[in-house]
Parts: sequence; C-alpha cells; structure tokens
Amino acid sequence: MENNVGARLREERTRLNLSQSAFADVAGVTKTTQGNYETNKRSPDSIYLAAIAQHGVDIQYVVTGQRAAHSGFAVDTVKSAVEKAFTMVSAANMAVTPAQLAAMVVAFLPETQAGSVDDPTPSGGGHRVQGDGNMVASGSGITQVGSRVRIRTGKK
Repeated sequence: MENNVGARLREERTRLNLSQSAFADVAGVTKTTQGNYETNKRSPDSIYLAAIAQHGVDIQYVVTGQRAAHSGFAVDTVKSAVEKAFTMVSAANMAVTPAQLAAMVVAFLPETQAGSVDDPTPSGGGHRVQGDGNMVASGSGITQVGSRVRIRTGKK
C-alpha cells in the first residue's frame, strides 16, 4: 500500500488555508520538518499529530485516507425529523416557538445512534407532566408543544 500521508498532510494544510511556515508553527516544528513530512521523507510522530488535531486537521484522514465520521445523525435522518415536525405543526395550524419546534425535531430522532438524544425519562424524584396542550409522542419521549402544562415534582 502506498504511503500518501505527506500528500494528505499537504491537502489538510491547504484546506485550512495555511502556508507551510504557518502550519509548521501551529505544529511546533520547523518549516524544513514540515516539508519533510509532506514529501514523505519523514513520518510525523504522535505529538505532532496531536498538535495539528487541535487546529482542525482530520488526523484519521491523514493517517488512513478515510475521513472521520461525524458524530451525531446523518443529514437524511435530521431532514426527515424536521419534515415530520413541520408537517405536524402545519397540519394542526399550531403556533410554536423555535425551541418547541426544536424539541419536536429531537423527539423524532432515533434514540439508538451514537450521540443520540438524551433519555427523556426523568431521574431522581421524577416529574409528572399534566395539561391539555397539544402533545407530540415519539417512542418513549413526549414533547409538549401546547400550553397550560403543570409540572409536579416528587414521587409518583
């Protein structure tokens, strides 16, 4: 397998709009050392990689050629959740605040992915929510999007 670490380092430096000298300063090395890394004359060590990671370099990409997966949800998953929330609000002709709409979107996101939605189950003393506002239910999470809600704290 061909070692393209140097080319990927150069690509990341260019992506960040840094000159070789500026990138070397960020990494704590000389311009000559940076040039040696980019031409594969030398291999960077872990201290160098940690330093450039702090400045936005995708270290997984530099080392393996594979971009790091973003934590959280896929764009299509978020898009679907937003569309469901918007459709629900539109169909019910509800006026909601941005925070309420955001809570609805979160309720529609799956709970099983890494970086998933926090468990909506109350902990500690427990909270009971009562009211006659419009409710959105998704899985085990319930999100209030109406008015007149009373929250009682304490044991159930």
